Amino acid sequence: MRLNLNILFCFICIVSLGQSPSRHASPIPGFEIYNLCYGSVTTINNTSAYSDSYTWNIYDTTSLTPILTTTNTSITGGYIFPHKGTFTVELICYNGHTGIFSKEVSVNTITSAKFDYSSCEGKFTNLSTCCSSYYWDFGDGQTSTKHSPVHYYTIPGNYNVKLVVKSGNIKDSITKQVQGISNILSGKFETRIEKDSVFFTAADSTGWLGGTPEFKWIYGDGKSDYLFGFYGLNAKHKYLFKDSTYVTFLLVRNGCFSAYSQKMVVIDGPDVITPGTQIFPNPLLNDVLQITSERKDEITDIKLFNSMGQLVNIKTTKKSQGYDINLNTLPQGTYNLKLYFGDEVISKTIVKP
Repeated sequence: MRLNLNILFCFICIVSLGQSPSRHASPIPGFEIYNLCYGSVTTINNTSAYSDSYTWNIYDTTSLTPILTTTNTSITGGYIFPHKGTFTVELICYNGHTGIFSKEVSVNTITSAKFDYSSCEGKFTNLSTCCSSYYWDFGDGQTSTKHSPVHYYTIPGNYNVKLVVKSGNIKDSITKQVQGISNILSGKFETRIEKDSVFFTAADSTGWLGGTPEFKWIYGDGKSDYLFGFYGLNAKHKYLFKDSTYVTFLLVRNGCFSAYSQKMVVIDGPDVITPGTQIFPNPLLNDVLQITSERKDEITDIKLFNSMGQLVNIKTTKKSQGYDINLNTLPQGTYNLKLYFGDEVISKTIVKP
């Protein structure tokens, strides 16, 4: 039995997608602004990640020189804008790399509804002025009263989002169409083996992925397919070597999110099974392997070997039709079972998932 490990380097690359960025990765700058009302204190909260230092600049649109520069983590105590109008708030993050994020905001004495939307983050950023309460209708039957909520859509598509803001008896609203994207990705897949060919089927449907999904099928023998949209849901691959085990992967991406999973595929060799002898279930379902044989009284020995060819200890129980073998103490993997009928030996590849 051959275990193909060509894929390990690709696997390490894929796994790295789910790891936290190293301290030398680029910082991710971001902030939220509350209460853009002239004469009141505006709160600016730092939401950045992976940064060691910060520089804040606030620009008046009438000048190229900042009206405020500070290196605090956040603008402590908030900030009172000097007059009504449009300003740009800029945050520069540094950790050996530089990341810059800025927002243009309007400061007024009028209660006015305004927001931005980032589909990948599912983030609705509230840019309203002079208001103290908020009501969001996301257009899919879901609502929120948070200042700047995060909301993902179960089914991707275009949705009319309405924001209603109030300050006492004064209110304003705005409706904007957004393209909602689902963040439900599993990367899981099923396999069906026919002789030396394997048929792969992805669990993630293109009907709700959003955007143009990408499917990276990695077959474990140095071969792979990179498919898009509907064509990536299914794949077929023929393996050259029989009596081999392959670690296969699927990486799914939809422009915003990614997910992956792995599965072991076993291509059986030319097992010779004597007529009237059955070995099941394979792959195992409940850790017990059953052997039934019309020649059960002729069986002189039963041995099990791991993928390295090493003999492993097994517990066999004689039954009326043959033997039960309890494999609950063995780790997941591929094994080779040998039945001895005197001088005759038959073998079978066994998979414990």
